[in-house]
Amino acid sequence: MTTELPDTAVDKARDEIVRVGTSLFNRGYVHASAGNISARVGDGHLITPTDAALGFLDRHRLALVDANGERIAGDVSAAFMFVTDEATFYVLRFLPGAAEAGFYPGVILYCTEKAVVERAGADDTAHQTVRSRVRDAFREPRVWLMCLIYFCFVMGQYALTFWMPSFVESTGIEGNFPIGVLSAVPFLAALVAMNLFGRSADRRRERRWHLVIPSLMGAVGLSPAAVRNGSTALSLTALSVAAAGVLTCAPLFWSLPTAFLGGTAAAAGLAIINSVGNLAGFVSPYMIGAIKDATGSASIPMYVLAFTLVAGAAAGLTTNKHVVNR
Repeated sequence: MTTELPDTAVDKARDEIVRVGTSLFNRGYVHASAGNISARVGDGHLITPTDAALGFLDRHRLALVDANGERIAGDVSAAFMFVTDEATFYVLRFLPGAAEAGFYPGVILYCTEKAVVERAGADDTAHQTVRSRVRDAFREPRVWLMCLIYFCFVMGQYALTFWMPSFVESTGIEGNFPIGVLSAVPFLAALVAMNLFGRSADRRRERRWHLVIPSLMGAVGLSPAAVRNGSTALSLTALSVAAAGVLTCAPLFWSLPTAFLGGTAAAAGLAIINSVGNLAGFVSPYMIGAIKDATGSASIPMYVLAFTLVAGAAAGLTTNKHVVNR
């Protein structure tokens, strides 16, 4: 049986979701169809449709479901067709994130172990000193060092991803379409850089400096002097250098923990690193906005980000080259 929801509350919630989505989009916090918004209304929920652009929400198309998970109005939000009650609603909100969080380190572990077996087995795994038990990963100081390094890199990565449209706009570009097109340029530079650095690291069997150099590139590119220099071309070049550096750090980083983690401990170790590091996904965008609001300066958050990337590079150099350079 479908539960009636109060029209006034639904209308207010619709307007608020549209307002918040538009605000997030205009501030550059989200782009395209990144993320979604939901609100509880009485015993039901309002949910933005799957793949809806938050900056262009139609209040009448928001999915309205009752306490039993039955759709009352609006477009379908794909996964929520399986909602049957309030408990399954929250489960389905949680599971996509949990699946993604576990899937990423799982793929890394699988690919690493597969590569080790294909390369040559026993001799090549001798350097993996943390192998036996899950709890060994929690007791290993190097795992927590990896958490710190990855956290620093993700800080820069999320800042760049969330704020790229704002960075491009600050160079003097106007209009959503030109900003959107030019925002893609730094990511194309990152695509090239990732391939070049990855091939070089494999060919030379050197990991630390192939991680440190991109991190420092990101710090230089994100510096206020580089991004806010009065020239659109130079600023876009600086953003391209920043993206090439910051986004290259992520794939190259995983060669460090997989160099000493093996066996059962690898599953726990990689999950710890991924979980702790990705907390920066919340800290970074929130920190930039908070510092900017508190100081009224757009430069101070950039200095903080640049310092964070330098700190990550310095921490990366403390790893044992004889262990990670493989």
